[in-house]
Amino acid sequence: MRYIGNSFGVLVCSVLLAVSSLVPTVAYAQNQDKIEPQEYYLEGLRHYNEGNWSTSRELFVMAIGADPANDAAYYYLGLSYIQLGDLQAAEAYLVKAQEKDPSNFWYKVKLAELYAQTNQVDKAITTYEGITRDHPQKHSVFYDIIDLYTASQQYDKALETLDKIESLKGENELTGEARYELLLRQGNYQGALTHLEDYYRKYPAPRVALILGDLNKSMYRDTLAIRYYNEALEMDPGFTPADFGLAEVYRTNVNFKEFFPHIYRFLGDPKMNVSIKTRYMKEVIITPHFVRQYMDKVDHMVNSIISAHPQDTSALYMGGAYFLQTGRDTTGKLLFKGAVEAYPEDHKANMEYISLLYYLKDWEELAIQTENTLHYFPEDKSFLEILPIAYWQSGDTDKAIEQYNTLIKNLTPKDTIAYTYYASLGDLYHDKGDSKKAYSYYRKALKHKPDYNPVLNNFAYYLCLEGKDLKKAAKMSLKTIESEPDNPTYLDTYAWILFQLGEYNEAKSHIKRAMFYGGNEDATLLDHYAEILFALKEYDLAFIYWEQADKKDPTLGIGKKIAERKGQLKK
Repeated sequence: MRYIGNSFGVLVCSVLLAVSSLVPTVAYAQNQDKIEPQEYYLEGLRHYNEGNWSTSRELFVMAIGADPANDAAYYYLGLSYIQLGDLQAAEAYLVKAQEKDPSNFWYKVKLAELYAQTNQVDKAITTYEGITRDHPQKHSVFYDIIDLYTASQQYDKALETLDKIESLKGENELTGEARYELLLRQGNYQGALTHLEDYYRKYPAPRVALILGDLNKSMYRDTLAIRYYNEALEMDPGFTPADFGLAEVYRTNVNFKEFFPHIYRFLGDPKMNVSIKTRYMKEVIITPHFVRQYMDKVDHMVNSIISAHPQDTSALYMGGAYFLQTGRDTTGKLLFKGAVEAYPEDHKANMEYISLLYYLKDWEELAIQTENTLHYFPEDKSFLEILPIAYWQSGDTDKAIEQYNTLIKNLTPKDTIAYTYYASLGDLYHDKGDSKKAYSYYRKALKHKPDYNPVLNNFAYYLCLEGKDLKKAAKMSLKTIESEPDNPTYLDTYAWILFQLGEYNEAKSHIKRAMFYGGNEDATLLDHYAEILFALKEYDLAFIYWEQADKKDPTLGIGKKIAERKGQLKK
């Protein structure tokens, strides 16, 4: 018995599968001598359609072994191999199926598709050409071969195939646009335009009018472009791509009175791709000059996108960034927060909002948000490390200390970051006024990283302020300026320690260097410089720098100091 080929077998497959539940599962491993070849085939079909492709492969192999003439078994064996990812084996069996039944349309189509999938373009084209020759009534195949001709730049053959389609089915919007694209690819721009204009006269449609508008706009024929865009909108008032075309013509001609109404319609259309809109806003519209001149209208554009895509993160981030850049932090922050509220389990949304809060120094909100985020990402190191900073900066030093101690407890032998936690604990305890614990943690930090400049500097400076271990403080501070000789903070610390040691001239030399590298913006450093100058009896210059320091930070009480020092001089 010859098995039914796919030309008919595929049609009856669903009927066979419908009754397959009534057929007992074949014990093919134990009773092969008692099983009819057809049963292997039918069981293979059942397993294939249930997604058991390894089993269907075995059954189709047995079906072929029992009846080598079974073309359908070869075909479905090839399909099983496709599902299993072995495309080389799939090709071999699909070729075999076609050899067994050369007239079968589906065998040839599947083989042609596989050739195209595996980038065997020449084989795919040859196979499709045979199909179109043997089955001219199968119109769908013609579009596949046009795609292949286009991919291999055989535009003449693609156009010939398009002629065949139109001779069989007539001209339509799809073939009209396809011919236009092919003529463009050929470089026949005038031919493409002439064809499209002729086609539009016969079959006017909004999309074709849009293409003609775009084409004329690219050729700087603005009057014609506007005409076609308007005709598209007359045919379909909701066809907002034509609004975008009009908006761009008006924008390039600096006609913003006409530009804004059309761009609002396009940006506010939820059917239009949001990424196109946000990219347009970033690249074309949001420039400082344009925003300054039309801020209220740009606000409307941004809000149109957000209203059309209220839960799209790209729209929210674009809008948030815009309002932040234009000094409206509260609105910008709310949009970033909206992304987190819409997608609380999205890592990027959380990180974007937390990063923004950190940048804005909104420490209390940062602490709250980081706590919320850690419910979803409890093991995320970056969020765990941000939390104590948020507590610290918002004034809750006890919670910050607790969080750093938790981080230290969870350190693994591979972690090399312990010294930063100890350093932060040292600073926190110093803020609490507990120097003993602060210095203990500084020592722990330096034990892990002896050359860690922030700890060396702070440890040395706080010792100096207390007048303790000044020589030890000087050694630590000297290390910092040897490794970072242009750091004004480190230079100031070293100069102040030298001042406390009575080495005024050397102190002046280092603090002048600190001034040169930006220290003149720091009120405390200016105060230190004035003290050193006063000790060196350079009184006039000292008072100049004290006055500068007082202007920069009146809370330091330098005005009172000035009065006291002037009183000393009078005495």
